[in-house]
Amino acid sequence: MCYIQRSTNPLVGTSSLRILRKYSHPRFTESSMKARLVRKHFVQFLYSGSFFSEDSSKEVAERNPSKVEVPQGAFCFSFYDQIVGVAIENGKEIPVSSGMLDKSSNYYYGGKVYTVARLKKEFPNDKTLISNIEGNGYKRAIRCRTGNWQPFENGDVFIEEKVA
Repeated sequence: MCYIQRSTNPLVGTSSLRILRKYSHPRFTESSMKARLVRKHFVQFLYSGSFFSEDSSKEVAERNPSKVEVPQGAFCFSFYDQIVGVAIENGKEIPVSSGMLDKSSNYYYGGKVYTVARLKKEFPNDKTLISNIEGNGYKRAIRCRTGNWQPFENGDVFIEEKVA
């Protein structure tokens, strides 16, 4: 089993990838392992779920919010990169992939952003919502186009929903 580790050289500001082995074994040598790796961009969509948000991802050519077509049931999206490819160990191909890299903030498509003060004014009886937002240190929340509530964190972006 192989893993990819990303390391950054602070003196030069460059990143490199290193293949790590799960178990030390004499047949695994640096010269016996080679990799064909590529960085790919993805957009991840979030959907309302019963207890937690559901998600789906798809590969995109670039990380450009204006080129994203948001599916009907999605309330927000974000971008991330992933290093994927094939490691070749002694002629045997092993699929490898990194976790999410360089995840962006959330882009909320449609809905309405509220400050805590505005929540208290417009939804005075919704004590649980107000308590959750305040108790977790958030200054704003968004009522998504799908009707669910989410914290609206620093760096999150609101995109006006296009009306057809």
